[in-house]
Amino acid sequence: MEYPTPQIGDGVYSILLMAQDMVGNTNQTPLTFTVDNTPPVINPEINPESAKPGETITITVTTSPDTQSVVAIIGTQRINLTQQWNLDHQLYPTPR
Repeated sequence: MEYPTPQIGDGVYSILLMAQDMVGNTNQTPLTFTVDNTPPVINPEINPESAKPGETITITVTTSPDTQSVVAIIGTQRINLTQQWNLDHQLYPTPR
C-alpha cells in the first residue's frame, strides 16, 4: 500500500491496520510513522575572512546530527563533506 503523506506538522502519527476474514474474525495492528519537516542546521566558520591569492583559508563546518550530507562548492570544485569538517584551501588568482 502506498500512502502519500499529507502536509502535516512534525510529530509521530499512528495508523491502525484492521483485517477481517469471511466468518467475521478480526485482527488489528497499530503502526507509527514520524514526520520531520525540520531542515538540517549548518554552522560554517571561515578564518581569515579576507585573504590574498596564495594565502590559505580554513573553513570549519558543523551540522546537526541528523544531517545526511554536506557539500562544499569552491569555484568549480565540488567536495562532499562529513558532518564536522575542516578545509584548508589555498587561494589562486584566476587567469584572464
